[in-house]
Amino acid sequence: RIVKDWDWPDLRRQTPNHSGIWEGIEFTLEPVEECDYVIVLNGVNEVTTVKCPPEHIWSIIQEPPTEFRKPWHVNPPYSFRTFTTDEKRSGAEYVQSQPALGWHINQDYDFLSTFERPEKTRRLSWITSTLRNLGGHRARMRFLDNLRGKLDFDLIATYEYYLREPGVSREKIKAEQA
Repeated sequence: RIVKDWDWPDLRRQTPNHSGIWEGIEFTLEPVEECDYVIVLNGVNEVTTVKCPPEHIWSIIQEPPTEFRKPWHVNPPYSFRTFTTDEKRSGAEYVQSQPALGWHINQDYDFLSTFERPEKTRRLSWITSTLRNLGGHRARMRFLDNLRGKLDFDLIATYEYYLREPGVSREKIKAEQA
């Protein structure tokens, strides 16, 4: 079972036919009485009860260990193991790992697995936001500013503004944009 603290994107779309099955392993986002593993993405927003071997309850922290998110990277009491990008975490309960982010490209596995790769006309493209809130954002933008004029590259999907009202679902925002 996968338990997560966010509602989009739907992880099932990252599997063939939106099945939730990958190489014979079935993943579910729905409550179940019993499962082989529980994977917690970031944290738990609801009371979750499931029969599972305690050593098979793992947390994957998908946010960077910034000042505000550093506490998330501490192995929670319900979790046997935490996968983290925080290099300062060590011990048997920690695994240094990439953050296992969901796809945010509005395409599914079936489309991408059959998609014909476009011809590359340039050597480099950069897909980014223009956020400068956190130190990592600012470092990324300084790096980008340093590359401008030195390398020929496509800059894709920059936004001057990105607004999201707290507590408003992505579906409501999409409906209002339509």
